[in-house]
Amino acid sequence: MQYKSFFLSLVCLGAVVQAQAELKVIGDFGGESAVRFYEALQPDESMVQAYPNSVPSTLTEADILPVISHRMTPGQIQPVRMNLPGMLPIFLIGTDNLSKNWLHANYNYLKKIGAMGLVV
Repeated sequence: MQYKSFFLSLVCLGAVVQAQAELKVIGDFGGESAVRFYEALQPDESMVQAYPNSVPSTLTEADILPVISHRMTPGQIQPVRMNLPGMLPIFLIGTDNLSKNWLHANYNYLKKIGAMGLVV
């Protein structure tokens, strides 16, 4: 019985040694862009449906700013806390005096929490 246990231990030890074999590098492209590997996965432009209200593939800051809203008005709102790990806090302000005063009064706190603001 001891002989079988010893033999089984020896086999297991051999398996562990084999499992720790040196890794073999099968490809090293020296920091080369991986884009060429994904080009074959891109859809054929002729097969993509056109949606008239879709967002253009290239946007610049000038395309999206300033944000204009005809339904928002200046006023007080209740803050809403959300548990969204990894997301930065955001706030919306207008160009009116109430918004400017609020931003001035809350500037240090907003900077401390890393909030991102959007002027509408």
